[in-house]
Amino acid sequence: MADEQLREQPKDFIKPLELQKKPSIWPKIIVICIVFFMVAWVVAGFSTDIFSGKAKLPKNAFQIGGYTFYTLEDGTFGTYTAIGQQKIPIAFRLDPRKAGDIPFFESVLGTILNSEKVYITFDPDNPKERGKLAVAAAEISRITSLYQIETTAAFTHDTNPIEPKIPIRSCGNAKAGVSIIELRFSDRIYIGVDQSDNRCIVVEAPTGDDLILAADKLGMNLVGIRV
Repeated sequence: MADEQLREQPKDFIKPLELQKKPSIWPKIIVICIVFFMVAWVVAGFSTDIFSGKAKLPKNAFQIGGYTFYTLEDGTFGTYTAIGQQKIPIAFRLDPRKAGDIPFFESVLGTILNSEKVYITFDPDNPKERGKLAVAAAEISRITSLYQIETTAAFTHDTNPIEPKIPIRSCGNAKAGVSIIELRFSDRIYIGVDQSDNRCIVVEAPTGDDLILAADKLGMNLVGIRV
């Protein structure tokens, strides 16, 4: 794959979601990003013909794990991967050269990819971090949408006042065909399964920014990028 990637830089990466200043948009954020990324995926599918022919590696490019990544102007890192017959340009916030620092258990991949429905959930009682939690959830949902897995935003418990449009889901709701991905604050960075139910995926990190990077690590692995 490394030889194939020595091509002109793609122009249309599926970009990470912008950080939002108003956490109140959370009820709409997942739906919006899924629609956006599905459209971007179609655009990206048509843009991959720019990889035909040989070209020198651009100055903003580097290789790791058999992949060529491009450092983009907004500070994200673009590459491309394949979903079925489609070559898909995609960008991440996580620097792939640092991705190996985040522990990851590959058993989560089969659980998610074999699901018919995924809920991405978190504790809403942290208003200062809710915007970043929403972005972390959106980073994962843009990947599950590529596999056409129905993905829904959720809270682990009701807010006060209640937000009736947001379902309540936690690890106890995981079952065959339905996976729960719970975003949690912790003193460690961890992507694995909950000890009580191996259908529940947990993504843990100390801060909202770290959770976004951990979500990117999960996303990279879901599209087959092992770095």
